[in-house]
Parts: sequence; C-alpha cells; structure tokens
Amino acid sequence: EKLPKVVHFPEVITLRLRWSPLEERVRITVKELNLFGSTDLCQVHIPAMSIIDWSSSEQEQVKRFEMKPIDASYPSETAPWILLEFGSPSDERGLDDFHGQVNTV
Repeated sequence: EKLPKVVHFPEVITLRLRWSPLEERVRITVKELNLFGSTDLCQVHIPAMSIIDWSSSEQEQVKRFEMKPIDASYPSETAPWILLEFGSPSDERGLDDFHGQVNTV
C-alpha cells in the first residue's frame, strides 16, 4: 500500500475571528479516517490576529506552515506541511443592497 505524499483540498472555509490577543489560536488538524472514528496525524496552531493581518495584505495571503506530528515515531520522509491562502470574505449575493427593502425576498 502506497501512502500519498501530497493531498489537495480545494475547499473554502470561512472562520469568524476577532482581532484580539485574547482570541484563541486556530488549530488545523489532519486526521486519518478509520472504520470506527479517526486518528490525529498532525496539527498546527496559528494566531488569529496573524490570520486577520495576512488576509488584508496581498503579499502575505498565501502561507506555508510546518505541522507538528502527533506521533513522533510515525515514519515520514519529510515533515508535514500545509499551504493556506487567506482572504477576506466576500458576499457575491449583494445582500447589503437589500437593506430596508421589505418587499424584496
């Protein structure tokens, strides 16, 4: 059985974050799906304030993070990495234009 070296997830995830030092770090965990339950493989913790700062700067919207393996004895050729692209949410529906128009559904 060959294990993949690269996995691509083209998903968009929207997070609600506050620009505050009291905001908890965002935790991203990679899990192996088992027949019953799952096993954590690796994870990374990213400060929420940094994510907000990166999302507003065009030069810093794409970041690569080294993830920490949960089980250090697990054999791997390279350290696990994750590439993330940050951005501000955009609402393509234009719901802000309907404010105060009670006849519009």
